[in-house]
Amino acid sequence: MSVSFSINNIEQILRQKFHSISGPGVARITLCPTPIGNLLDITFHGMYALAHSDEIWAEDTRVAQQLLSAYQLPPKKLKRVDHHTGAQDLERELNRVQVQKLNIVYISDAGTPGVSDPGGEIVAVARKHGVAVAALPGASALSVFVSLWGGEVLPFCFFGFFPRDDQDKKHVFSRAQSPDPMTVVFFESPERIRHTVRWLETELPPGLRVKKLFFAKELTKKFEKTVQFDSTQDLCAQFLREFDDCRGEWVFGVQYFWEKQPHGDDEHKEWEKTLKCLMLSGVSSKVAAALVHQEYGIAKNLAYEKSVSLKKNVESAE
Repeated sequence: MSVSFSINNIEQILRQKFHSISGPGVARITLCPTPIGNLLDITFHGMYALAHSDEIWAEDTRVAQQLLSAYQLPPKKLKRVDHHTGAQDLERELNRVQVQKLNIVYISDAGTPGVSDPGGEIVAVARKHGVAVAALPGASALSVFVSLWGGEVLPFCFFGFFPRDDQDKKHVFSRAQSPDPMTVVFFESPERIRHTVRWLETELPPGLRVKKLFFAKELTKKFEKTVQFDSTQDLCAQFLREFDDCRGEWVFGVQYFWEKQPHGDDEHKEWEKTLKCLMLSGVSSKVAAALVHQEYGIAKNLAYEKSVSLKKNVESAE
């Protein structure tokens, strides 16, 4: 069976689909993926949504204007909505969308909205105001990275940009203290990637064993490159041999397992002892757990559960 598509029947199919999301005359926010590096990353559905919107909300209106020009789409009213947009401003704008029954398309700087951008907050407030929400499939650096991983990647956790604080970095890897393999995936900037690689080589918690590291830069672009390493030994030197130019956007993943619990018996007793002293001093369970997490790198949920248990013991003893 052969299937042929023309611009006209694609337009017809998309018109039916687009209006079936909420129907005409209904206030709507559509989250539209945009290219992550190559203009061909856009979908027909995405182009249709942009072309038939009343307004386009964007992290950067200059990026939105460039997309409209590149795809020869009709000019649109553009509005900047980013992390600096106040909660009251967002509430007011979405109330306007509901009252005027507007069809809004939201785009981030690149990729699928809702990850490391205000997309999630827009969706939450839109639903509060009774505005219909739709999300289109499309380009995502995370999904492309996972497809390129090779081998078993599950289970994996995505944490957005790699933390800057050393305690937060260690906490990411201490969340799943299991002998079974676990994969964590991050974005990173070109300015910090060398520092991050150096940290991975020298600062990973004791007891953590790395099975695989995978780095990808400039996904879907002309100079896309991916490299796999099997350990952190001499990681900096190996990395710099492969990537002499660190410019571009980065995604990397670390697959690891715990050979043993990262805290020995003496240290285990020490943090519990500190936690107990804090509880006896009248410090709340939440604050005590946060202090122990900061001082010893203990997972917050573990420290909090122990603090609640200690509090019950103290109360029963009284």
